[in-house]
Amino acid sequence: MSLSRSKCLILFFAIFSLFSCSSKSTKNYGFKTYGEIPADWDNENKDTVKQGGELVKVFIANYDEKRVIFILGLGKAKFLNMAKTKARVNGAAKFAFAIKGVTKRQLEIVEKKIDDKSSIQKIKKMIITHVAKDVNVSGMLTYKSKQKRVYGGLGGGFKVKLLIGMEYETFVKRRNQALDEINKKKIIQENKLKQIRIALNELD
Repeated sequence: MSLSRSKCLILFFAIFSLFSCSSKSTKNYGFKTYGEIPADWDNENKDTVKQGGELVKVFIANYDEKRVIFILGLGKAKFLNMAKTKARVNGAAKFAFAIKGVTKRQLEIVEKKIDDKSSIQKIKKMIITHVAKDVNVSGMLTYKSKQKRVYGGLGGGFKVKLLIGMEYETFVKRRNQALDEINKKKIIQENKLKQIRIALNELD
């Protein structure tokens, strides 16, 4: 009796895990997803994706009950303020890559759903460009930071790590702005654009 019960419990947890994983996979778009910011957020070698020849740390996590896209910005310089500035600039470049990646993946999913593939092909590049435009001055916040003194080479300097994030809601607003701009320019028919907008909203 107890053996049968334990088998049932194992089966239940297996099914529960399967459904949990499948629900998460529709939301992370290729990036690691966490319930909260992990303790090792500053580990440069974890949760990385390739950007050209460089590995970029990108993950999605909940913060204050909101979904946030995070990247790790790195900066090293002789003076602390300069190191912080470099980390911010480094983070902005990586962040543009991160949200382009999310947008590209979403559009690929939508493209499979809609009948008119040519419509989304016409506007794909414009949407991806818009969501990443001026990302360094709009919507990015620093959530955590670490700094340490480094030695060697003309007296050493400082190394700074910044955990930079954008709320997913802010990302959606930027995506909708791109769609509004496309609508104004009449690049594709309004009813076809509406179909794409609805399909994108279903992914949120």
